[in-house]
Amino acid sequence: MTKPFIEIDANDFRLFPFTVLPTEGYTVPIDEKTKAQFPFCCPYHINIFENAIKWYEKFPNCCPAHREMAAKWWFNKEEYRGVPLKIVTQISYSCYLITMKHDKEDWYDQITDYIEYNAWSFGQPAIGLHYYFTDLKEWFKSKEVKSAIAKEKIKILLGYIDNYYVPKTDSQSGFNEMYNVYEKWLEIFPFDLSYFQNLKDFYQKQFPILNGVPKLNSYLGISSVKTHNKESLIDSLVDLTNNLLTQINGASFFEKGLITDANKLKIELVINSRKLKLKEGYKVSWQNEEVRYKKILNEWFEDEKKFMEEIAPLINGSEIKINDSISIKLKEILTEHGFATLPSTKKLSTSALENLIELIVSNKLPFVIAMFDFLGFFDHLQKEYFQTKYLLNKEIAKWLNTGERTVKGNISSLLKNTTENKERYTAHLYKEDVKIAYQKLK
Repeated sequence: MTKPFIEIDANDFRLFPFTVLPTEGYTVPIDEKTKAQFPFCCPYHINIFENAIKWYEKFPNCCPAHREMAAKWWFNKEEYRGVPLKIVTQISYSCYLITMKHDKEDWYDQITDYIEYNAWSFGQPAIGLHYYFTDLKEWFKSKEVKSAIAKEKIKILLGYIDNYYVPKTDSQSGFNEMYNVYEKWLEIFPFDLSYFQNLKDFYQKQFPILNGVPKLNSYLGISSVKTHNKESLIDSLVDLTNNLLTQINGASFFEKGLITDANKLKIELVINSRKLKLKEGYKVSWQNEEVRYKKILNEWFEDEKKFMEEIAPLINGSEIKINDSISIKLKEILTEHGFATLPSTKKLSTSALENLIELIVSNKLPFVIAMFDFLGFFDHLQKEYFQTKYLLNKEIAKWLNTGERTVKGNISSLLKNTTENKERYTAHLYKEDVKIAYQKLK
């Protein structure tokens, strides 16, 4: 398993607490009768403060997690002496804000941003945060709050608090695990197809770990965004696969006039389909070992035969005759590009020239390439119309409704010293045939 990310446990680092500020309009509570100062201003705040002090007296022996923390070299209980007052103070701040914002249009963002601001203020490890959340939840359950704030809003906010700080479990996914999910998707998706080749570099450089768009917390001044877990990343990749396949396909390419070599694309589709099956493998669950081997081999043989049946007519794709639909257009193109003015064609009678053109538009592509070369048509085109071989190959490919690579391969196969694949590009096999066909026209 690839591990490009360093995994650090939350227990391996510290973030120091900071002081939270109240929102505009907040005033420190005072008992009007006794003039007792906060947090001794009322039974509600006194109760929160006293419970927090009782907890602090037991801390860090209050639970196994804090006892384990106390063994750390950096631990000093005195640093947390102010936590009880921090808890009750921030409860007072939070209750005020919720009271003031619950009926606003953006109530959810305002309230949850402030709760998050308070949660962050407890630092890491977040000593006292559990008391802050517990006391805030109890406040929501009071009669006064229930009568003032809509029941559905209270339910939503309690759900936010309950889900805010969920300890990591084995079911949650680390970045390395999700990176391997994405790597597998990159391997399976058919980026080798011409359809998707221009997208390959883009997606290889991505790691879509973010789930949603960044959101600014106005109190913290920090933008945050949720990250995927393994399950949501897989769902996201399924959606991405569906979107790519439905937007980029043979039908859409055909409608836009982007298919210049359908034969080449068909070969790619057959090959990539076979590769995908090979990646899936041939494991079977039969108990008997001999039967399992035979099942695997039989399935493989069947797939190979099917593959060969599909690919055989295509690997000689250059042998396909020029489509009848472009015959008339090709005749016009030859005339426009001085085909009849070649030294080799000037010698022919009008009827012989017509027969030659008919022979070209009705024959196999390698034969046509060999004939053009024999007649000196390529030299003429490059001298009069196309300054480079690249432009020549590109234009000839359009004329013959094929790919530039097919044209280039067949022309190269005619050369004596060439490294071209002569089994795939077979124009060289027609050198004598075109000479004989030309002689018969005279």
